Amino acid sequence: MLIRSTLSPVRPNGAAMKAIREARGISLRQLAKEIGRDPGFLSRVEDDQQGASDETLRLYATYLRVPTRAITHKETPRDQDRPGSPQRDDSDPAPDRDQGSR
Repeated sequence: MLIRSTLSPVRPNGAAMKAIREARGISLRQLAKEIGRDPGFLSRVEDDQQGASDETLRLYATYLRVPTRAITHKETPRDQDRPGSPQRDDSDPAPDRDQGSR
């Protein structure tokens, strides 16, 4: 069985989403109705309080006639994966906590 990851390498850029939508003169309710999403959900996405699926981002961008990259941020690697960040060495086993009782 093939399991597909639901994690996306991009995340919504709520400020850009809202700015583009408002510049087009489209209400949140109108957009929500047109793309089949709840207006409260889209409001939370635009306020950066909630993420959105790739499908929702695609629908949103398509309706606004912009590329998806115009309304998203690329995900950044975790701090420990960034060059120059301290790296954890997992090659040494954790110290034995029971050593003092020997």
